[in-house]
Amino acid sequence: MMDDSFAFSLLDRFVNFILIVLGAYLLALGLGRGKKIVRPRGVTVFGVLLIALSIDQILGYRDFPYYYFMFHQLPYPSILARYCLSLVSRGCVVFLGVGLLQMKSWARRWTLCLGLLLLVGFPWKHPITVFINLAELTEQRFPGGLVIDPWIGYVFYVGLDILFAVFMLFYFSHPTVKRRFLS
Repeated sequence: MMDDSFAFSLLDRFVNFILIVLGAYLLALGLGRGKKIVRPRGVTVFGVLLIALSIDQILGYRDFPYYYFMFHQLPYPSILARYCLSLVSRGCVVFLGVGLLQMKSWARRWTLCLGLLLLVGFPWKHPITVFINLAELTEQRFPGGLVIDPWIGYVFYVGLDILFAVFMLFYFSHPTVKRRFLS
């Protein structure tokens, strides 16, 4: 059975994510005002998602002990380097999302690179050991409760990344979308 602090944590994360999405959408509306080019709806969706998901992950990384726990099999300097790289890469993706919302062609090209990187980089981004660690943590917090097989979480998150990357690659490589971007 879930304790109240865990339920509150989930609700807090959900509310924060909704607020981030709303903020990113308001940014999209603000960047779209006064522009002569109409932004396709798909560009807005991808731009808002890239911004919102990255900011949500940056906020989640505020808990370094939790990040450390997920990767505790690695040496401490490797964990710290991975942590810094994760934060910097999320910041770059926020910048990329803003570029998409401004319909910049460099942002479209880098979005295609991001899609390819997601396809080939999922073993680094989602190592199975992280899901095993999280399953152990869940079992410790809720003994006798529902513990999800780590492979189910792994396949779910890797599948989401692959689907997102494939949709992104397909959408931003389409000739009609490519023509809409500025130089």
